[in-house]
Amino acid sequence: MKLLYKTIISFVVVSFFPMLIMGQFASMSMETIRDNTTEESYNALVEREHTRLAQIANDSAYSINQYFNSLYGDTASLANYASFIYKNYNEFNSSYIMDLYPDKNHTGLPGYGYFHPVYGAYADFDHRGIGCPYLNASCVNKTFENETYRDWVCEELHKIMLLDPILKAVYEKNKDTLDVAWVVRLGGLSNAYPWYSYEDVLKENPNYDLTDDDLEDYVVELDPSHNPHKEIKWLEPYLDPTRGTWMISCVAPLYNYSTFLGTLGLDILLSTLTKHVLEMKVGLGGYAFLVDTAGRPIAISNEGIADFVWNKTHKDALQEMLKPLEKQVWSENLKEAMETSLCENPNENISKLIENMCAQETGIEEIILSSEKKIVAYAPIESTKWSICIVIPIKEIVSPAKETESSIKNGINSIIDTFAIGTTIVLVASILIGAVLGYYITKPIAYLTKVTKEISLGNLELQVAVKSKDEIGELSENFDRMLNSIKITISELEKGVENTQTQNIPNEHNAQQTEQIK
Repeated sequence: MKLLYKTIISFVVVSFFPMLIMGQFASMSMETIRDNTTEESYNALVEREHTRLAQIANDSAYSINQYFNSLYGDTASLANYASFIYKNYNEFNSSYIMDLYPDKNHTGLPGYGYFHPVYGAYADFDHRGIGCPYLNASCVNKTFENETYRDWVCEELHKIMLLDPILKAVYEKNKDTLDVAWVVRLGGLSNAYPWYSYEDVLKENPNYDLTDDDLEDYVVELDPSHNPHKEIKWLEPYLDPTRGTWMISCVAPLYNYSTFLGTLGLDILLSTLTKHVLEMKVGLGGYAFLVDTAGRPIAISNEGIADFVWNKTHKDALQEMLKPLEKQVWSENLKEAMETSLCENPNENISKLIENMCAQETGIEEIILSSEKKIVAYAPIESTKWSICIVIPIKEIVSPAKETESSIKNGINSIIDTFAIGTTIVLVASILIGAVLGYYITKPIAYLTKVTKEISLGNLELQVAVKSKDEIGELSENFDRMLNSIKITISELEKGVENTQTQNIPNEHNAQQTEQIK
């Protein structure tokens, strides 16, 4: 390999490779910084979201609890007002008693309603009054046969109709969430606000008239044997026979001193509660859901169904709940499925989470739901002993960290690209500079090589004539001196030869003369 090429390569190696190694170390350092920054950002975002979600869960639980406490208070007001009526009934005058149906047959009963000729029940079928009294066909028939019973029914109807103003007031106060405010008197009588068409109910479900309110949970669970302390209770969700949809109720026992008379309460459609919970959006992919004391979903979205419900029939039942009321159809299988508790989930992490919620605990966890890591925060609703859970995917939380990582990565790539361009420029410049410097460095040496070749061919008249003041110049001067020395030596040798030849000529002449004498 020629010295020029060696010089160029040496220059490139000396100038380029240190830069390349430094660039590699710089790239590794920047990637380490990126990884550390991303991890720190990730941890900070997750920790902050833990705190935020816990606060949202607690705030949501508090808000729902306040709402339920308000309904609880209104139910207590209903109970107190009804108890006052029963205790002071004789003080009320009869001016409130009106015959709203003088044109109808109400079979000796007050004119708040009339006897339906087809269904045999007594109700305000044409909506002429404020409330919505009802007496089933069996009780109506009994009034035909028993005058004493008919008198009792008339008096009890007067009493429960006195509740119209407060039933209306409580409903109007909470009409955005309430379905109906009602009172049920043992013996088959009831009143409710707002009015709804019993004729349509009986037309759609003729068996409705066979319902015995005295045997329903909203009466049985409040009777003295099941509720000796006369507490107001929140009933577990149930399929209402009148509306044909699922409800929850806040129910109070109705007493006249120590005599249990029946119950009164406020009904909330689960669909209304579900709508309220579904409106609690947390981020883009987050959601909230409610479970009751047994871990059964009270209000849950499609996302929650996908994450927490494993049984297909249960999924179908909960999705039926999300449909408009008029489109809901409840088969026996769907009704049974609604009793399924999420505590039975085969996924131990999910079942443990729901158990904690049922135990009225407050907490926050990271859990895999639908093959995705998510954060769940839960808090108890004290008034109903239910629990609310807030769920949000971690990928949504850490997206800013991903953006930071991407930004840093793009910055590193940009630096690497710039470094690569700079390195290429340096490489090309190194080659060019190396070539130029190599040329100037090797030119005298190449000339010396040429001179050497000429001398080897016998040409001693050359001069190196390199005037530089470096080692090459010094070498050239020494080479010239050596060449001059050679020239002098050769000159002296030539002179010696000539002298020898000159001395030999007389000797030869004498020899010839001697030969001739002989």
